[in-house]
Amino acid sequence: MTDPRNDLAARLERALEGHYRLVRELGRGGMGVVYEAVDEALLRPVAIKVVHPELSANPATVQRFLEEARVIARLRHPNIVRIHAVGEADGLVYYAMEIIEGCTLREELVRTGPLPADRARRIAGDIALALAAAGKAGIVHRDVKPENILLEEGTGHALLVDFGIACMAAPPQVPAPTSPGTGVWVLGSGPSPAVPNTQHPIPNTQHPTPKLTMGTPAYMSPEQAAGDPVDVRSDLYSLGIVLYEMLAGRPPFLGTRRVVLSRQIVDPLPPVTAWRPGLPADLVPTIARALEKIPDARWQCPEEFRSALLNPPSATGSIRVSSRLRRAAVSLAVAAAALFALLARTPGPGELPPEGNRNSVLILPFANIRRDGESDWLRHGSVSMLALALGQWREIAVVDHDRLHDLLSRHNLPPEGVLGLSEARRIARDIGVRTVVLGDFTRLGDSVQLVARAWDVESGQRQEQARVDGPVTGDIRVLFDDLAARLLDLTVATDDRGPGISLAARTTASLSAYRQYLRGTEALNQWRLNEAELAFREAVETDSTFGLAYYQLAVTRGWRAGPEDPAGREAIVRAGRFGDRLSSRERQAVEAYRAMTDNEPARARDLYARLVAADSSDASAWYGLGDAWFHHGSDTTPAEAMTASLRAFERAIALEPRNSLAREHVTALLTDAARTGGDLLLMPGNRIVGVDPARRDSPS
Repeated sequence: MTDPRNDLAARLERALEGHYRLVRELGRGGMGVVYEAVDEALLRPVAIKVVHPELSANPATVQRFLEEARVIARLRHPNIVRIHAVGEADGLVYYAMEIIEGCTLREELVRTGPLPADRARRIAGDIALALAAAGKAGIVHRDVKPENILLEEGTGHALLVDFGIACMAAPPQVPAPTSPGTGVWVLGSGPSPAVPNTQHPIPNTQHPTPKLTMGTPAYMSPEQAAGDPVDVRSDLYSLGIVLYEMLAGRPPFLGTRRVVLSRQIVDPLPPVTAWRPGLPADLVPTIARALEKIPDARWQCPEEFRSALLNPPSATGSIRVSSRLRRAAVSLAVAAAALFALLARTPGPGELPPEGNRNSVLILPFANIRRDGESDWLRHGSVSMLALALGQWREIAVVDHDRLHDLLSRHNLPPEGVLGLSEARRIARDIGVRTVVLGDFTRLGDSVQLVARAWDVESGQRQEQARVDGPVTGDIRVLFDDLAARLLDLTVATDDRGPGISLAARTTASLSAYRQYLRGTEALNQWRLNEAELAFREAVETDSTFGLAYYQLAVTRGWRAGPEDPAGREAIVRAGRFGDRLSSRERQAVEAYRAMTDNEPARARDLYARLVAADSSDASAWYGLGDAWFHHGSDTTPAEAMTASLRAFERAIALEPRNSLAREHVTALLTDAARTGGDLLLMPGNRIVGVDPARRDSPS
């Protein structure tokens, strides 16, 4: 089997024969591959960037890319890496650019840590000049970040690269990148440090049909994170984040992709002085203004931002604020006050969530004692299987595997790390859980030994230890059924357990299919939608009656292609057809989701309302109810629907404070209600009412 990397290089070399000769590969990322080459006519070194063939299959996006690249190629600016040529050959889209001796800003930050304030000012000032030149040509970069800033060796001169690459992405063709980050074509630089993949599309839940958000979440403006139109002020926000990171050693918002997108839209800016005290007094407000949530409140052009950086105003200077901006700020303040009131009502560390169950359990990833690679899937698989086995008894409230990822991110803990008791108790206290389970597994030839320890969160005392041994070659889920049964006496204060059923009976008789299902849920939790879909498809191909896998496949397709997607609709139909293995609640959740895909929001509301009536602590059902009201249809007024939607999302957030998708919906609802000149009005108690626009705009 030939290496596809070599195939692409050979294909590109044939396409460019007589013009460029490839020398070596410099780097690759989610969007394309970069090669060092020689311009055979001028005998000069160049860098050739070729877009992945899968991304250039759409003629419309190819045309847009070529047009934008030609505009950039006409720009002659000392702070923009020069493009010598752009074109399409043999179905490959490429451009040739100059090679810069030096390194990326990311490499510099990895090597040195935070930069001196004066140097950070100069770098940001250089990039502001590049954005000004591009802005005058009508170009928005969309992905300003340290990986796309080059520092020239010797001078420290900063240049911006990779304009307009994001416009090439289309959801069906996005490949799983072979390495994170973007390709590096800086001579003299080392390997590109690992950075989050920036190319996966993100659905915007504020609309029935998701919009796509391209870029890197940690550097996105709020409007870019929401999938709204952007202009140069969005790039200035991203540059403000870069400046913040140059000084603080980290961007202001960290977490999973979903969490960071939500925080860009909702959360107030942590002051840079929290990470870097003693900065020059003018820098703090300059950065804060660049990172305002409302574009009108930011620096309005790159020249203005650069002037503030390099020519700070005197201490007695002042900034005039227009009356229009004041009105926008008042409108935002209404929404922000309501949102902060919501945040204030969410449980803090050590508090039980509403309707908190005294038999609540948090299961952390099991430790792989012998670090056996073949069985390492059990680290997170143990969480899922033990949670399902314990969750079959109605007296136990188990924190689900999906939420665990957000909790680890919230506490800045790596998902692949081994957690100690103190960290586990801290996480459990934060969400009001009473019992935490830590475990490990040891592979011994064809056998595996599972050990689980239950700890009381309040006292830190171990309640008991359970151990199970069995063959690893058989259906390992029966071992977790046994382990769960032994743990029941440790975590449940009553013998009213209800009728337990085996994990295999609830899911699939095929262990192979179940492993694919686990891989899919893990990928879905980390928003790797392409990988998740492939795993769920493999699961249902292995067991064509696997109802839970069909359900998750439908949800994944919904995120990727919208609720009207035929493949997603077929999957949810099959999930219902094979629902006999599911619990009654799971069947009802499937029916509710199908109602949403069938554009029956009233029916979906009824089903989700039954779910929350039966269990008021079901955060996912509250989220579904909010979403059903959000897409309310014509059977109720917009004000009534928005109020009901807002309250359901508030409840979902109260139960799961890190539910970033619910927060994005809340932000949209509050912003719409607070918008000046609209026909809705936000009232005390987060009640939304309809008003006469003429009366609302009339002076009081």
